[in-house]
Amino acid sequence: MKVPPGRILVKTKELKLGMFVEDVGRSWLTHPWPTKSKLITSRQDIQQLIEHGIQEVVVDPSRSQVPTTSDEELGISEKATREARKLKPAQMSPPERPVVIEQVERRRTPRPESKVDPASVEDELPKARQAYKKALDVTREFIQDIRAGRKIQVSKVQESIQGMIDSVFRSRGAMAALLKLKTYDEYTFTHSLNVTALAVSVGRHLRLEREALQTLGMGAIFHDVGKFLVPDHILNKPGKLTDEEFRIMKTHAPLGAEHLLENNKELTDGMIDIVRHHHERMDGSGYPDGLKAENISDFSVISAMCDVYDALSSDRVYHKGMVPHEALKVVFSLRGRHFPEAWTDRFVQCIGIYPPGTAVKMNNGEVGVVIQVNYASLIKPRLIVVLDSKGRRMAIERNVDLTEPAHHGLDIVKIMDAKALGIDTTRYFPGA
Repeated sequence: MKVPPGRILVKTKELKLGMFVEDVGRSWLTHPWPTKSKLITSRQDIQQLIEHGIQEVVVDPSRSQVPTTSDEELGISEKATREARKLKPAQMSPPERPVVIEQVERRRTPRPESKVDPASVEDELPKARQAYKKALDVTREFIQDIRAGRKIQVSKVQESIQGMIDSVFRSRGAMAALLKLKTYDEYTFTHSLNVTALAVSVGRHLRLEREALQTLGMGAIFHDVGKFLVPDHILNKPGKLTDEEFRIMKTHAPLGAEHLLENNKELTDGMIDIVRHHHERMDGSGYPDGLKAENISDFSVISAMCDVYDALSSDRVYHKGMVPHEALKVVFSLRGRHFPEAWTDRFVQCIGIYPPGTAVKMNNGEVGVVIQVNYASLIKPRLIVVLDSKGRRMAIERNVDLTEPAHHGLDIVKIMDAKALGIDTTRYFPGA
């Protein structure tokens, strides 16, 4: 197939969401699309090409929108991921320093809640979804502005983040739960927004005031803007980057900070710090400045953990997302090396050891779907029991709060694959 100047030939199986396919190399009678060019917006677009036997296509990098986040870029080795997956649930009283994620919950009995959220996760989900969608539109807009060299309309971004902050003040868990219950194909836009939603959720859990949450949210939503300033042939490369290409890719953090500093004077130093330093790690292994421990701001640490968690738990063309619990285990495995121990524990405490939407098996053999984190006891969430001890559908599904005395002795023993069991977890969250 002839490849025009400035275009690249990409194997169909290596296409990514956000790539702009200029030519599929077939006549309109022998390919699945109405036209031979198309922006890839879903995995179905790619599957259609594969099913029609189209093995490679011409991609126009200048019209593509694919800032990706690789495990290498996050500083996570395959070995670290494998080791995190092997961590077994705690079977004994926790030591002073947790060694498995379940031991982040040090209490054996529920703690008294000093302040209960005004709204439940279920009640807040529709409002959280509305705030998220509004912010998603604004995110698309400012990314297009950056690509076109236009000034970002910061006031619109601030307003959209305020809507997310309003949501986490009503319910700490709804916004974070929404992210893993709803599937959005546009990773280009949703990753930065997901990091923002997680960051303000964590910040609210830590009882930060609105002004601080605004700083945290603004830094998080802009954290990857520098990727749009990296050369297209590197940003859109379907295969593994060379050492030199990876060095250039790592410049996205300082490039983004410098671009925002020069073009948007209304952004504060705290916001810019997050953009520049969200890839720094406490052991000095991060970039761009190799900062260590106390030299990394708290907000940069929070944003970094949210960045890693969302990247690991999101579906991409080349990477099937982990279930949230598994992604949390990887973040936890970096405790004391990449992230401070106290901050890692706080992150887990906010997201929940068993995040909403997780399918779990209990010690009586029944299977349930977690619908809300119990901040009073992280290992005892609220769930709906959907399968009996023999794996059969419950005739009447039960809403169970594991902190209640009536369920004393009932514990979670295993994470289950909801899809393999035929369980659609989203049906238990109608507002999502």
